[in-house]
Amino acid sequence: MKGYRYVITNPEGLHARIAVNLAKICRDAEGRIVVSAGDRKADGKEVFAVMNLYAVKGDELVFLVEGGDEEEILRQIQEFCVSQL
Repeated sequence: MKGYRYVITNPEGLHARIAVNLAKICRDAEGRIVVSAGDRKADGKEVFAVMNLYAVKGDELVFLVEGGDEEEILRQIQEFCVSQL
């Protein structure tokens, strides 16, 4: 299992379009991805679960990736966060 932490800098936070695109990346993963913001957790592959994190600018997202392709998926998540969040 590998992890990544990212503090949201986007003024609009984790809104619907970003949640959809993040879930697309996560759905390509072989294993499991859990995204958390504070005490809220979500299956990264589920758009509505990610949106229900209600993450805003300044919140820290924690990604836990587990599976055979975890390094590649984690790299994609990191690139996405830096460019979109």
